[in-house]
Amino acid sequence: MKLISIVGSEHSQLIPVIYAYRDTISECILLYKQKHLSIAKRISHGMKQFALSHHLEWRVILLQIDDTDPHVSIDHITPHLMPTQKIWLHMSGTDPILSLLLSKQIDRLDGQITSYDYHTNKIYFLNPTSQVTCMKLTPRVTISAYIELQGYRILSQQTHVDLLPHKQSILTLYADQSRLKKLRYALLYPDQNRGFEFGFYRDLMSELEDMGIVHGHTLIPSARKLLSGDLFEMYVFWLCEELEVDDIVMGVQIDFDDESELDAHRRIVNEFDILIMHHNRLYTIECKYSTHLDGLELVYKYDAIIDYLGSHTKAILLNLSSKPKESYMQTKTSSNFHHSALRRAHRAHIAIYHETQIHKQKFQSLVKSFFELGGK
Repeated sequence: MKLISIVGSEHSQLIPVIYAYRDTISECILLYKQKHLSIAKRISHGMKQFALSHHLEWRVILLQIDDTDPHVSIDHITPHLMPTQKIWLHMSGTDPILSLLLSKQIDRLDGQITSYDYHTNKIYFLNPTSQVTCMKLTPRVTISAYIELQGYRILSQQTHVDLLPHKQSILTLYADQSRLKKLRYALLYPDQNRGFEFGFYRDLMSELEDMGIVHGHTLIPSARKLLSGDLFEMYVFWLCEELEVDDIVMGVQIDFDDESELDAHRRIVNEFDILIMHHNRLYTIECKYSTHLDGLELVYKYDAIIDYLGSHTKAILLNLSSKPKESYMQTKTSSNFHHSALRRAHRAHIAIYHETQIHKQKFQSLVKSFFELGGK
């Protein structure tokens, strides 16, 4: 099958269709305008890498189209439409005029015309009698495939299999968050907690010792990062995993540069505490354990980062601190997230969860509603 896709700013909408028909694609033509050259090159590279790692025989062709005259573009594309094989035109969130003109050409060649709707997670297409029908996407895209097909590279991550050995210990530790909070502070800052009664925490200390975090009453230096933040992220991971999402990973480092970057020494690498894939949409949760946090700066940072993953990506900023939310002018604000941060977060599709501890039901309800995890 020859798949023709029009590359635009909504590049993430190309991924579900490419993934759904990955086993039948033999040639993929990416049409792009000059302003979308970098996106087209990155996706082309991602497709080639994906095909290589999954033993798929794809030929990927980049074809620039005219920025001003769609008719000139059609004349340029036509030689590549020879009906040597089945042709599919994929148009989602792209140039409407070019899409209409190109669809007429494809229809004359008895090709297939498709469009992906991320709202319903379905591929809509015209059948031979020109009736609109749809097909629900299966299988759903995995996080690794979604990242790779966009031309990015996962440098490291932790999966369900990696985290499973410590699952029960994590759930035991977080069964009483107040006790864990006191013990955690005493271990991280021993000079400020001389005389701490560790005898009242034998059960928790036993779990931490089994995990290689403490020895006796002392924190093992190499495990400081684990106690200060990673255990918290693991607990959030298991709370989200309970919601039966399609795919979930933790501690994901992503290289956002492609191989065509001119400055090979300057890499854009970001780490995501938790990534969730559900119904072909990608979501992220940032976990912070801090009383003093610049909420507005964090919102701005995440607003920029999630754009790399697609315009429909959403994020939850989860911050645990010793200061709860305060009622002010009938709006829930906090010392870390003032009105300006909350307003900016709302506009950027970012939700804020700032509490002294995680309330399981409340947090899971936020994840389900904000990430729209209901059935489709």
